Amino acid sequence: MADDLMQLQRQAAHRVRQMQEHSRRVFEAHQGYPPQPLTQPDWTEQLSSPGLYHRPSAEPPAPPKPPPAPPPTLTLPRLDEEQWLLLGLAFLLFQNGCQPELVLALLYLAL
Repeated sequence: MADDLMQLQRQAAHRVRQMQEHSRRVFEAHQGYPPQPLTQPDWTEQLSSPGLYHRPSAEPPAPPKPPPAPPPTLTLPRLDEEQWLLLGLAFLLFQNGCQPELVLALLYLAL
């Protein structure tokens, strides 16, 4: 178990050294050049990944998932101003603990 851990640590340290070397080469190759967009062709080869994390997979790649469906939109019913006022009043009275009959009467009048 301890040997496996030491081997994994050595492999990680080796990958870090490889990444640092790759970064140093890229930096030295472009030192003194004005900044350019990464889409220009001369950057793509020099900035490509050194392939440190390429692992062959035993399974074939999964097909791409379809984009998720947009969430349903919430629409409020079309009510008059007076109806909204009565509903708001019923809600406020209900929150403050008034008699349920009064709330029901306001809801009946609003709808």
